[in-house]
Amino acid sequence: MQTRMLLLLSFLDGEKLGRNQSGRLTHGGTLFLVDQRHPFKLHYSPSANGAAPTGRKATDKTKGGRNGNDKEAPKRSLKDFFSTSPMKVSRFHYCVDTD
Repeated sequence: MQTRMLLLLSFLDGEKLGRNQSGRLTHGGTLFLVDQRHPFKLHYSPSANGAAPTGRKATDKTKGGRNGNDKEAPKRSLKDFFSTSPMKVSRFHYCVDTD
């Protein structure tokens, strides 16, 4: 039985990003979050002064906006999104003889 392991890697314009590394996405560039077959497309329009446009940021969308009246979502771990690994489930059933 073969087991596949999914490695979470990021590529920025074809350059591999290691853990805790960052980079600058150029105009027309592509950010790959898992591998180079699955691009994550980011649409933006850079301003002349380099400042971010006003509006909601990604964190604002996930936490209910800037007004702070909404409850913050509870923090979640990877275990919340993935079921138990099939390799961790015991393959053997133990029987106890009572003779």
